[in-house]
Amino acid sequence: MCITMKRFFIQLLAKAVSRGGNLLLNIGPKGDGIFDSREEAILAGITSWTKKNGESIYHASKTMLSLQSWGVTTLGKDKLYLHVFNWLSNGRLYLGELLNKTGDHYSQKIHPGHLVIRQYKRLN
Repeated sequence: MCITMKRFFIQLLAKAVSRGGNLLLNIGPKGDGIFDSREEAILAGITSWTKKNGESIYHASKTMLSLQSWGVTTLGKDKLYLHVFNWLSNGRLYLGELLNKTGDHYSQKIHPGHLVIRQYKRLN
């Protein structure tokens, strides 16, 4: 499968969850009962990614953070997930506005004083 297609659908899924929604893909067999190989590859790519990163999607919800220039965020029970689509050339990531509408800091709700960033293999 083309890595661009895999990246597109994974980003689409993360964007949907980050906005409080879900994603429905209209994938089914053709008239002869056979699934299109491209659609199977898309599903296989999403499955592979969610096996490693599904925690950031399943049982996660939108955050009150404003849109970020590099991607989207989702909120788990006690974790803030960063779905980074565009890294800066210097390799740094700037996370703006860690306040929600009530003025509480997300860092206080998650783990005070701890910010853990795990960088998974990039989808090149």
